[in-house]
Amino acid sequence: MEISGKIKKKREDILGIKSNMFRWDFKTEGHDIKFGVLCKNADEKDTVVIPIHRVTSHTVDEVGVITCPEPATYMVVFDNSYSYLRNKKLHYSIQVTPPIKMSMLSDEEVVVKDI
Repeated sequence: MEISGKIKKKREDILGIKSNMFRWDFKTEGHDIKFGVLCKNADEKDTVVIPIHRVTSHTVDEVGVITCPEPATYMVVFDNSYSYLRNKKLHYSIQVTPPIKMSMLSDEEVVVKDI
């Protein structure tokens, strides 16, 4: 996807069910971009899940995952509005998956816990 200078793009069609895993993986060619995640709940109220911030996705892929805290429509925001002259070429993947259950993991997989 090409995002022109001074433009902000939202993908608003991502439905999340409570406890689902919301994953993203994206990169840009040549320059950084702003990224964030918002959600709209049943009351149509927008909530910031991940604040819109600048990421250096041109040097390393931006990868992340959150657990959906409630049923909602999740919106991924790619913001190039700060760039007047440079368009950004964006490659991305967005997925919503059911939560991983311990019984689904193989013996070889390692689960890391926060200490």
